[in-house]
Amino acid sequence: MVVERWESAEDISFQLNRVEIQAKCAPKIARLATWVNRNPLVIVALDPHGDQASAFTGEATDSKLYERRVRSVRDALVAAGVAPDRIRMGPVGDRSPLCRQATAECRELNRRVEVLVATPKVTAERH
Repeated sequence: MVVERWESAEDISFQLNRVEIQAKCAPKIARLATWVNRNPLVIVALDPHGDQASAFTGEATDSKLYERRVRSVRDALVAAGVAPDRIRMGPVGDRSPLCRQATAECRELNRRVEVLVATPKVTAERH
């Protein structure tokens, strides 16, 4: 199996202290679900990340918020037809910021669920 990020700019982002998937992310979920459903050997791993500037933004830092976010993405994929047993939820944390600038846009990029896919070396079509 080869594990890689699903389209690196395609993480699912969230508003401050929210668990609802933003409307702008719905097409990303749909594309991912379609691709996963076309490749029956693919496993999806969802890795939640938080806003590292929580002390300044009011972002809750407890793992329950991150867990609820990753469950929102999982539920959306299941609703789009992906079998639940093909989705793994990764460890919770804010250890991998995409952006380190102290801007609202940067903090929003860091509040995300990163999508990783595990594909067989030969059989999955490229995403």
